[in-house]
Amino acid sequence: MTSDTPYQDQPPIDPYAATPSPQIRPVQGFYPPPQGSYPPPQYQPQFQPAGYFNSSPIGSTGSNGFGVTALVTGIVGLVLFWVPGLGVLLGILATVFGGVGVNAANKGKANNKGMSIAGLVMGILIVAGAVITLIVVLSAAGSTSAVSQY
Repeated sequence: MTSDTPYQDQPPIDPYAATPSPQIRPVQGFYPPPQGSYPPPQYQPQFQPAGYFNSSPIGSTGSNGFGVTALVTGIVGLVLFWVPGLGVLLGILATVFGGVGVNAANKGKANNKGMSIAGLVMGILIVAGAVITLIVVLSAAGSTSAVSQY
């Protein structure tokens, strides 16, 4: 008896049946070494490079706290320079801290001279921007009061 349907003689496949695990055979050449042939390797503790825990060598210059302070007050001042009084205050503080930080870095008492210079420049820009903003606001307020009199 011939049938036109293929695979008629095979049993149906159960989709929920567990799949058989493949046979795992060791590959030749990758057997574990025989016991007692070589001792396991002994690892010696390595020395840490100099300055691993303390990044500055003994007797080096300290960090420039004034430079960091100048940079932070400069960044905050750039965001808030348009606020009356606060912008000028932050600009002056950034300029002062930046100048002190540059001076300390030039004397070799501190590092991070770049942060001090950035804070100094931002402080100057903040004070200039705050003064220009104040002049523009006052001139605009003066011109509107003159127009409203007519």
